[in-house]
Amino acid sequence: MDPQPAFALIAELALALAGFGGVAAAFGGRDRSYAPVEMTRLRVLFTNAFLALSTSLLAIGLLFVTTTETACRWASVAGLLSQAPTSVYFLRLVYQHTVNQETTPGWRAFFFSLAAMIAIPVLFGTSIASGGSSALLVFALSTQLLYGLWIFTRLLIHRN
Repeated sequence: MDPQPAFALIAELALALAGFGGVAAAFGGRDRSYAPVEMTRLRVLFTNAFLALSTSLLAIGLLFVTTTETACRWASVAGLLSQAPTSVYFLRLVYQHTVNQETTPGWRAFFFSLAAMIAIPVLFGTSIASGGSSALLVFALSTQLLYGLWIFTRLLIHRN
């Protein structure tokens, strides 16, 4: 199976997620004064959309010049190298919001974020270890998008 259409679809979905996030942010008002937890949610949303988009586009580009396995391996390396430090950074912020009594994330949301931010780098790493599995790369990118969508929902539903 040719993975290029899957990567193109993921890139389109990442752009849609970022676009809807931008629209939601614009509805925040002209002054755009967001609570710290809302700013974190916006950053997580846009970062996950950007990483899914850039990794998908890298995979598409590499498919033109190399084999599927090599393209998926290098796209997975790029995904892992970008997602791992991003996960550490955002988990620290999410934890700070969780222990803050004035915000709404709660421990269930923290553990869901923890699971997603661990699963994504693990999926990228497993794709690398398997020699460039396109299925695992698609699962990693899909998890990024689904986590971003969940954050988008949290942004819309929870003010603080």
